[in-house]
Amino acid sequence: IEDTVQEFQQLTLNMSAQYGNSAGSVTNLVTKSGTNQYHGSGWWFNRNDWFDANNFFANQSGTARQALRFNQFGGTFGGPIVKDKLFFFLSYQKTKFRESAPPSVVTVESPEWRQAVMAGLPNSTAALLYGDFAPTVVGTPAPFDPSSGENITSLNDYTGGNFSNWLCADGQNALFSSRIAAVIGVTAQDQTDMGAAGCGTIPGIQGGSIAPGGDIATARRTVNILNNTIALNGSQNQINTGEGNLLNGWELGGKIDFNPTAKDRISYSMNWNRFPDSFGFPNTTSNSNGRGPGFLNPTLAKSPNGQLSWVHTFSPTVLNEARAGYALNITGDVSTALPGVPDIRFDDGSMGFGSYSGYPQVFHENIYSYSDMVSISHGKHNLKVGVDFRRNIENSEFNVARPSYYFTDFLYFAADAPYTQSAGVDPGIIDGGGARLASNFRHWRNLEMGAYFQDDWKVTRNLTLNLGLRYDLQPNSFANFIE
Repeated sequence: IEDTVQEFQQLTLNMSAQYGNSAGSVTNLVTKSGTNQYHGSGWWFNRNDWFDANNFFANQSGTARQALRFNQFGGTFGGPIVKDKLFFFLSYQKTKFRESAPPSVVTVESPEWRQAVMAGLPNSTAALLYGDFAPTVVGTPAPFDPSSGENITSLNDYTGGNFSNWLCADGQNALFSSRIAAVIGVTAQDQTDMGAAGCGTIPGIQGGSIAPGGDIATARRTVNILNNTIALNGSQNQINTGEGNLLNGWELGGKIDFNPTAKDRISYSMNWNRFPDSFGFPNTTSNSNGRGPGFLNPTLAKSPNGQLSWVHTFSPTVLNEARAGYALNITGDVSTALPGVPDIRFDDGSMGFGSYSGYPQVFHENIYSYSDMVSISHGKHNLKVGVDFRRNIENSEFNVARPSYYFTDFLYFAADAPYTQSAGVDPGIIDGGGARLASNFRHWRNLEMGAYFQDDWKVTRNLTLNLGLRYDLQPNSFANFIE
């Protein structure tokens, strides 16, 4: 919260020896404290697409303005608890953000194709997913053949006008052939053509169409397979998409200052923020959010932290500063709305099903820090001697147990014929428990220690030497993996 900052300092490289644990830069912030007078501030900031103009290309295509609702408000308040002795300072900021990503064109199965699969193979995986997760926006016929890059209008175009030969070439497996036949319908002429080609007929298909009447088979061959539709991905937190810094959530800060004697100043400050997103990270299965709320990935990021410091003045030239701090870093706990649905993808980039197979996942980093520094002013020398301790504890889970299935296109999906599958598997060799899906829990632990001495020596009025020596020890980290 900007109104809590009293001083700001950015140090880049070649910083003094007292600073460690950084290969790039160090940022120092001094937050405001309460005084003997009550004081505060308040604000409200608003952005809304009502005030925005649509872009030129969206106007030309008749696409509505991209939705944007952003409200940010908060305030600060501080003052005395006990005059000259005890002070407080509070801050709060609420951010309400919701937008939709720019609309994108994506290919989906047509309603006619979906109904054909559900009718021909009612117990198949494809029929189950088609029935439960139809595209939110049906779209218009504009199919695309990923192999040739040409538009197609029916299976006859897809197979070069000879469906039976295609089925003969690609359907050597009897199970595959029978499933495709159940969806499309296989005529007596198809059986004759396949027998003449030397690949045999489809078992269980005794001439004619598999469906009652040849008209249904013909209709299924000429029906449009794919539609072009618009996929909209909502967002409440752009830090989860890597596209910006507009947040949805709240931040709370507080500080207590206590001066028990003229030589002591004790201060405790804390900050808590929480940024949820009911949409979550965009799905990697070609905008599968376009199938409604089923494949959302709700996320939560938060980072509570607190610090206690005690500054004691021994004399006008010697003082000591002791600090202890704690920070919890949760960069994004990602869950899944339907964790039981596998990750299904198509080579042509069409809209798939499920969430990324690495979800759900959690990453919790606990940081405990302790430091002590003695400052001595002696003539032209400003000396600092200190030690740092930092304890890092990470508890995380990267769940890759839910499998991913990859299909060439919707035709192979209808036949339940993926060309590959991936999933995290624990072979069970170590514990002898047998092969099983892996859970991948990880627990990291390490301790970092540092000591330093520095001297800012003002040699002359125009020359100051910054001299320092620092030693850091980082013992080998260790982790416990729980499968």
